[in-house]
Formats: sequence, C-alpha cells, structure tokens
Amino acid sequence: MDMWIYIVGGIIIVGALIVRLIEKIVVRLRPDIHRKVYIAAKKSGESINAWLNKNLDRVVSSRA
Repeated sequence: MDMWIYIVGGIIIVGALIVRLIEKIVVRLRPDIHRKVYIAAKKSGESINAWLNKNLDRVVSSRA
C-alpha cells in the first residue's frame, strides 16, 4: 500500500485521513533527558520550547 502525505496550511492529509494540526503537543520525557534538554537550552541561551523547536525541525528536515 502506498502512503502519501500532503500538508496544507495547518492540516495534514495522510492517505484518506485528515488530521488538523494544533500548536501544542505534550511530551513526557524521562528525567535524565529532561535534564539534558534543559542544560542544552540554557547553554544556547534559549527556552526549552525554542531549543526543542529548532532541534526537532533540524532532525525531521534531514529525514524528509
């Protein structure tokens, strides 16, 4: 079965399934990962949210 994905504005269309994107996602991190993320964000002078956005974008863009 072929899988196709279109992104139109804030909506992702995967096959026949339409998923509306929201700007909030809840992620539960292990304490050790949370600590590493906190330290990395502090060292770069960013908030955890900004650091995660930048680094997640870099990872998913390299796999697209």
